[in-house]
Amino acid sequence: MKVQENKVLNALALQSKQNPKKLSFKIYQALQQCNLLDEIGNYWGYLVKESLIDNPRFETFFWLTSIQPTKHNVKLVKHLTIMLGDDCPCCGGEMVVDDDKTEYKHTSGDGFNDPMEYEPIYEVQRCKNCNYLEN
Repeated sequence: MKVQENKVLNALALQSKQNPKKLSFKIYQALQQCNLLDEIGNYWGYLVKESLIDNPRFETFFWLTSIQPTKHNVKLVKHLTIMLGDDCPCCGGEMVVDDDKTEYKHTSGDGFNDPMEYEPIYEVQRCKNCNYLEN
């Protein structure tokens, strides 16, 4: 899992001089390491502040992520959204090719002796989790 890549994460990454993509995964790992998340484990779509346990180890979280623990940064971290760990920009789910919406052209094969081969002309991907479409 990771946190959503948005303006809030970009502001934290800029302030801490880190890559936003790497920081996204690093924040989620630090939340787990510090036991700042409850036992349930299903956080997709939740804000970090909704998943935090009242825990004195919150400062250790900032040390693990190399983010300065200022009031402003604490507020930014609490407004990050937890996502799944793959490519979908909406939920972080896995994107797969949607064959119904993808256009193909015949490249070779006659269907009798040689198998038919197709190449995508226009590929549409769909998220397995939230059905977000991307071309």
